[in-house]
This record gives sequence, structure tokens and C-alpha cells, in this order.
Amino acid sequence: MKTRMHYLSMELVSRNELKRQDSEMLAALGHTQRRGLVSPIFRVIRPGFHPWFINAEEARALAKCIRSVVVICAAVGNQKHVRFWDRADTYPIVTRADVTEPRYNIDLIKPVLPAQSPIAPVNLPEELLRPLRGKDYAVRGAMELEYVFSGAAVGKANERAVCVAIALAVDAETGIVYAPEVIDTNVPPAEALVRVFLKAVQSNHAFPSEVRLRSQKHTASLGPLMKSFSVKLRVANRLPAAEEARAHLLGIMGGKQQRST
Repeated sequence: MKTRMHYLSMELVSRNELKRQDSEMLAALGHTQRRGLVSPIFRVIRPGFHPWFINAEEARALAKCIRSVVVICAAVGNQKHVRFWDRADTYPIVTRADVTEPRYNIDLIKPVLPAQSPIAPVNLPEELLRPLRGKDYAVRGAMELEYVFSGAAVGKANERAVCVAIALAVDAETGIVYAPEVIDTNVPPAEALVRVFLKAVQSNHAFPSEVRLRSQKHTASLGPLMKSFSVKLRVANRLPAAEEARAHLLGIMGGKQQRST
């Protein structure tokens, strides 16, 4: 998902898609900008932010990436027998030879994904949980918890825009939204879901008998806490009430949506 990734990109766009900063940089480089011609734009996406202009260090890294693409394309075009992608999960890697003249080597590698860290339970400060401990609240109904990435950008016109997400706690039967919360995407999703769950319980003065989630990894994070409140957790392919609430809120915000997995 984009909000968790850090990557650089180059894209060819028409002149009317250029920002002022793009046009100024291209003019300084002597790049012709005419109607009907495409121009390159360079962007970086940092975790939690929308695409933004690259700095000098990022420009150097992106230049190496573009050079590697050129080397690969040249090899494919000049050597018909070259087959870089015949083997599953195997990819070409470009390295510069240790010589005076620019020369590049292409090797095939099979990357090994790092082992995934075990999912840790959400650990909230006790002062956030204390108001609910020992409360003689009623137990009724089911609650749907949903975490949604929004396409809305938060920030001033000339600064790097922050990505935001929405955490929802919705009554599964009535569709009542107890505690929508717009949050920074750097807040772990499981923690955001716990926050809206606690707010929903406090505002409703009742615990749900069941909480429904879309992701198994969230049940692993929330499991111990929900067990301490005697609330059952269940993974569901669809969360009808939360989906309706999500569509309504995103319509108000005017943002696109990316559902968490």
C-alpha cells in the first residue's frame, strides 16, 4: 500500500499536467515544452505522504534507477536470446563495473523476502482503558470496525501533503456510526481501530457481543484486549454497515478510497 512505501518515480505527462516547479526545472535543464510533447516529472512518495518533488539525494538515486532501466532495455533490444524473466521470482539486477569507462553488468537474482515479524498485540496506556474497567455496561449487538485509506490530502498548497485514514466503529444492525476518526496514517491501523472501539463503547454505554473485522492480522492485534472485555472477534469478507458509512464519509471528503488488507 502506498502509505507504507517509500519510492521514487518518473512519469511522462502532457504539458498541462506540469506543476510550476516542474516547468521551472525543465526550463533550467533546457527541455523543450511545447503542445503535443510529453515531459518527465519526478516524484517521491514517503510513508504517510502524498507524492512530492524530489530532493538532490533522491534525484541521484532516481538517475541510477533510470540508467539501469536503459541498460536492461538496451540488452533486450540488442540480444534476442536474452530472457530475463523466464524463471519465476527471478529478476535482473544492474551493477556498474569497476572500470574507468562506464560499463554495466546484468545478473539474475532471486530475492529472498525477509521473515515477517510476529504480530504484536495492541498495547495502550492503562489510563485509556481504566474508564471501561469494571463498568457494568450492557452487552448487545455486533459492531463493525473498519480502517480506510482516504485519497484526501492534508496540508498547505506548497508543502508536502499528508495522507489520512478513517477509522470507523459502526453498529452492524442499525448502521449508526459511533466514533469516526480521521487519523495520521503513521498511526498503526490496529491502534486506530482500538481507539474508535473504546470511544464507541463509552458513547453507547454498552459493549458489543461481537466485533467484526476485515483482516485476520487485526484480530491477532486486538485479540487479547477484546478477550479482556469478553468480546468475541470475527473476520468477515463484507462489512455492510461500515461500507455504507465509509462511502458516505469519503463522499463528503471528496477523496478516493483504498481499503486496508
